[in-house]
Amino acid sequence: MLIPIHILQKNVLEIEIQYIIHDSYNAVQEPHQHTYYEIFVFKKAKGIHYIDFEQHIISDNSIHCISENQVHYIDREREAEGYVISFTKEFYYFIFGQENLYNYAFFHTKDNTIIENIPPILVQELIQLMLVIDKEIQQNLAYSKQIVVSYLHAFLYKCLHIYYKNSTNSRIESSITKQFIQHLEKNYVTQKQVSTYADYLAITPRKLNDTLLKDTGVKASNHIANRVVLEAKRLFYYKELNIKEIGYALGFEDPSHFSKFIKSQTGLSPQELKQNIVSLF
Repeated sequence: MLIPIHILQKNVLEIEIQYIIHDSYNAVQEPHQHTYYEIFVFKKAKGIHYIDFEQHIISDNSIHCISENQVHYIDREREAEGYVISFTKEFYYFIFGQENLYNYAFFHTKDNTIIENIPPILVQELIQLMLVIDKEIQQNLAYSKQIVVSYLHAFLYKCLHIYYKNSTNSRIESSITKQFIQHLEKNYVTQKQVSTYADYLAITPRKLNDTLLKDTGVKASNHIANRVVLEAKRLFYYKELNIKEIGYALGFEDPSHFSKFIKSQTGLSPQELKQNIVSLF
């Protein structure tokens, strides 16, 4: 079985707002990936949200942020209430081509995707913004696309404000960290040496490590290893691929090197890790 990959249904604007209440929101009942971004704003909710094979409790007044290509699945109770906004990166870049989605600390990460214990008044402000966006989408008038992208930009920065206000990690990531994460996302299969990333950023490996430790609490080598392990977990869910094929897909030509890497990072053999991932669902 392959992980289903969902594409945002094509509309004029490549953005949509959905209302989550009782059975009105048709959540996909299996792990899946997106080619787009999603932000769930839960006003009232109970259940579990699996994001890249880790469990997160869904709570009242919370935000859940899903980046493109993340594997996720929501198992929620009927009483859940809130909204979800979905949009493609192409839509966002229509106006803000120079503004990178990696600038948002809650995207392209497995650690900062959930924002909890948000004051209800701020949750309501986010919902009001989403309703304004939805109204503009439905009207689809002249310059609606420009207006909606501008509202989306404001919505994302409002989420970022809430993230830093509520997060125990109040550190704002530097440009070095953002560039490293973006470059890592594109090159983790072929580039696994810290020095390679440091060279790309025109800094020393020590400077890169010091910056990442300050911004994220994690060294460059751990970021690289964690990204490879994450992709291995995603590929392990593809039951048609064997361990050798997955290792090769991640840049390991020797299966024994891949096995040693997985064991060193997770404490499990590739076979054991794959069994754990498959048995989650």
